[in-house]
Amino acid sequence: QLRAAFAARLSLYLEGGLAGVVSAWQERGLAEGTAMSVHRGTGRVAGRYAGLAEGGALLLDTDAGRTRIVAGDVFAEV
Repeated sequence: QLRAAFAARLSLYLEGGLAGVVSAWQERGLAEGTAMSVHRGTGRVAGRYAGLAEGGALLLDTDAGRTRIVAGDVFAEV
């Protein structure tokens, strides 16, 4: 099953690029507004899930505004 699932996602990527994968993830991922935190080498950032950028980066609404996150350990506060 894992092999079939990977093959399906790879096919989606090869046919439509990253946009198709991002769209599929957003359909199944967390609801916008979900509280979460990201632990990076420079510290912890907390906020609310605001979706994914076109290139796949996590968008997080924080007290300082919308933040684009490309790497880190993500924890949902569900």
